[in-house]
Amino acid sequence: MLMERFSERKTIREKLNSEGIEDTEDVKNYVSGYIYRPEDVEYRERPFQLITLYNYMTGYEGTEQPTIDLDPSFQRNFVWNASQKSSLIESILLNIPIPAIYLNATNDNGYLPADGLQRLNTIKEYMMGEFSLSNLEYLKELEGCYYQQNKDGTLEKVLPQKQYRHFRDYTITAFVIDRRTPDTVKLDIFKRLNTTGTKLNAQEIRNAVTKNKIRQLYEVIEKNDDFQYLVGKRVNTNRFIHHEMVLRFFATYLSSIGKIEYKGNMSAFLDQALDCMTHQIQDGLLYSILEKYFLALKKSRQAFDDYSFRKPGGLRKSPINTLLYTQILMNILSFQVDFNHKPGYLTDQFFSYIKKNNDFLAAISSSTNQKSNIDTANKKIKEFFDSVGDNFYDFSFVKLS
Repeated sequence: MLMERFSERKTIREKLNSEGIEDTEDVKNYVSGYIYRPEDVEYRERPFQLITLYNYMTGYEGTEQPTIDLDPSFQRNFVWNASQKSSLIESILLNIPIPAIYLNATNDNGYLPADGLQRLNTIKEYMMGEFSLSNLEYLKELEGCYYQQNKDGTLEKVLPQKQYRHFRDYTITAFVIDRRTPDTVKLDIFKRLNTTGTKLNAQEIRNAVTKNKIRQLYEVIEKNDDFQYLVGKRVNTNRFIHHEMVLRFFATYLSSIGKIEYKGNMSAFLDQALDCMTHQIQDGLLYSILEKYFLALKKSRQAFDDYSFRKPGGLRKSPINTLLYTQILMNILSFQVDFNHKPGYLTDQFFSYIKKNNDFLAAISSSTNQKSNIDTANKKIKEFFDSVGDNFYDFSFVKLS
């Protein structure tokens, strides 16, 4: 039993390390941290014919803005293979009920998929003629069939009219979460839906409620050269770890100025930050924090180069340590970095400093979301910057709580 548990934890740890950030926490299920009343949940059940879903997803083939937003930048980047796609289409053609989809209604009368994204993508791709049926279990006579003839009339095999009409008119049940339902409640709903298939991580669940303002903020950050160099190219963007890293900085900064409070649960803290950024603070403050983020990244790149936010390692470079990431960025804002030096000029000194401070190394190596470890890392990083320059100023706002 002990070896089984060790093996399971090792597998999870390897998976998290593949995301580009260091696993320093006990592995737990994602918990949103919010409590709500049943009457807070407002939704309606709505049947959609596939032709309607198709028109909503494509904006009536490009003649208007899509009603269902399948924004590629916010889609999960692992997709079904050809056999999985064909299996779904075959189920529809066999008139087998497929699971309901869940849509998050937005303020502009549109929808964001909360559950069922791969099904929606598959239906759209098939109706657009992007693949033909293969490896069918029952309807062997439909092998190689596309949905319909393309405009050029070059497809050799398409669905017979009977199956074509059946597919077009097939109805899927959708549960539409009303836009008046609080985002914090939606987060919990989507977490509870996340029980089958390849599990969504916490940030993928947050992206299901992320409004355009924050999406645009992410897009601006993703174009920043320092962000790409230090974060974007170092973490698994397929799982939106880069968005979580952005939120970690904004959350830490918002806490430092008293807008939100860290209570020991990082997932709930990041949920709270997203809600604050979306609904509670003015755009001016949001973009002021963005400017500080860019400045902190630029300074860290100069001071530590591509070893920024990493612990001293052996032959292989260690993954990004999330506690070092937030506390270095917050503290370096008040440190006068020397841009006349070669990039990374402080790396060796910092690694030596970590190795000499066992309490610092312990704080950034295990349970890094624990308040005492955050405080220790914050204190030690302050002391480091104080020791290597005389232009460091102690700002109390860097504390999480």
